[in-house]
Amino acid sequence: MKNPLVSVCIPAYNVENYVEEALKSVLEQTYSNIEVLVVNDGSIDKTKSILDSYNDSRLKVFHCLNRGAAASRNYALNQSKGKLIKFFDADDIMSQNMIEKQVEVLQGKNRCIASAEWGRFYDDKLETFKLNPERVWKNMHSTDWVVNSLKEGFNMMQPGIFLIPKRIIDQMGGWNEKLSLIDDFEYMLRILLNAEEIHFTSGARLFYRSGISESLSRQKSRKAMESAYLSTELGCQYILEKEDSQRTRKVCANIWQQRVFEFYPAFKDLVMKAEKHITNLDNPTVSLPAGPGLSLLSKLIGWKAAKTIHHFYYQKGFRPLFK
Repeated sequence: MKNPLVSVCIPAYNVENYVEEALKSVLEQTYSNIEVLVVNDGSIDKTKSILDSYNDSRLKVFHCLNRGAAASRNYALNQSKGKLIKFFDADDIMSQNMIEKQVEVLQGKNRCIASAEWGRFYDDKLETFKLNPERVWKNMHSTDWVVNSLKEGFNMMQPGIFLIPKRIIDQMGGWNEKLSLIDDFEYMLRILLNAEEIHFTSGARLFYRSGISESLSRQKSRKAMESAYLSTELGCQYILEKEDSQRTRKVCANIWQQRVFEFYPAFKDLVMKAEKHITNLDNPTVSLPAGPGLSLLSKLIGWKAAKTIHHFYYQKGFRPLFK
């Protein structure tokens, strides 16, 4: 199909300050054959009234009880009619030509997924935006893409970067509703590894909003960390099922080591479980992700002692000594 319908699936929860900007970027796309499905996930701010104020035949709004982002994406997906699917967050922005360029890349390629450029902006100011070039910004076999993307343990799996043929999604199923934190890691690995190739779309761009204090990615609760553990466990399982080799074992060891850094010292039981995975894989090669202060302290007294001090100040509500 030369002009396939594209379904943009958007979960929305308490995004009164961002959703209009996000929808503007979608509804003003240069590609016209789109439908936009927004699921209001039980918001308690003005999100509902903002969504209800729109009068656009392409926009379909659903108001649901709060069940989480994964359930909202599944609801939107089940209501969609498009041959191509884009999952998009209600606090991000896409370039005006993003969908058009990605549709062009996928012409005649039903077993391929289109990726795109992306970068972050902070404090709700687009002028702070900077591209984040990656080694996977080129056409690659899907397994090679995953391995190269995750060599250092973790990389961006934000679903808004991708445009996905519906037939691939139909084969692999919907989002795992047991997951909250990094549910996109599990889902996108499941989807990406089922494709033949990932095709990079130069000029198509996702503007990723960073620094939101209430965002899911900043949660450190027990439930959030258990979700991160399960998502990592499933994601690594998918990688090794696709290819069990020295390179994939190294990748998975590095991913688990990043989780160890994140879990310690608050969730030592999860640390032990993650370390057990590492012993069955390979020696990790990643270092503690930290700013200059914390990095220096970890070299002086060890990363575990440094993180313990940092965690103490965080728990007490003090301004961290090291970043």
